[in-house]
Amino acid sequence: MLFYIGIYFGLLSVDAVYGIDYEKNLGDLNIEDEDHIQEHLKGKAKIDYRNMSEKEKAFYFFKNHDLDDDNKLDGLEVFSAFAHTMPNLEFPTRWKGQTEEDMIQEKREVSERRTNNLARQVDRLLEKGDQDDDGYLTYSEYSVLYLAKIAGKLNLV
Repeated sequence: MLFYIGIYFGLLSVDAVYGIDYEKNLGDLNIEDEDHIQEHLKGKAKIDYRNMSEKEKAFYFFKNHDLDDDNKLDGLEVFSAFAHTMPNLEFPTRWKGQTEEDMIQEKREVSERRTNNLARQVDRLLEKGDQDDDGYLTYSEYSVLYLAKIAGKLNLV
């Protein structure tokens, strides 16, 4: 079963023009993404990802995003994990009547909105998952979120 911590940001007017499906793509923590996991393990370990149990995949996902190897995820590590799964924005070269400066400003605004929305979702995840209020997700706290998601009881909206 795929493990997603789905995050819905809503379709913002400019983003909708570019065809971004926030509900489907943004902020999904997908432990089934073999390429993503292999990228993190490059040079560290060669694993048979296809034959792993869901618990093993969840563990590797957690460990791969524990960037400082302290066995817990802070907000920046969760942000990085979410951002890693976000689609790249593809902007048209120019809308009718727009100057290059207008396009640059629009790209900046969309990027800023995405970053702010993502930061709010990370905060919500930590609020729900950080049981001891230390600002981190331990593996056991992450596992509780994992089980809640599988049971359909995790909502970050």
